[in-house]
Amino acid sequence: MRTALLQSSGRPGSTAENLKVLDEAAGRAAAAGAGLLVAPEMFLTGYAIGDDIGRLAEPADGDGADAIAETATRYGLAIAYGYP
Repeated sequence: MRTALLQSSGRPGSTAENLKVLDEAAGRAAAAGAGLLVAPEMFLTGYAIGDDIGRLAEPADGDGADAIAETATRYGLAIAYGYP
């Protein structure tokens, strides 16, 4: 299996922007024949979120997970990502 790695820390506190970055990376990964895209730890919210962790945290089946599942389905690859 070909694996693609996303090297980005994500924009702290900007889940919507990070989802766009992940979607673009998934498109590139799929075009290159990857079956798996791996994003960094805490990518969904950005790593340095400090006191915003309570506001940005979500359950495993939250909105971010739904958006990433849609991206994975659209491009036909698995996506591993981190979130609080």
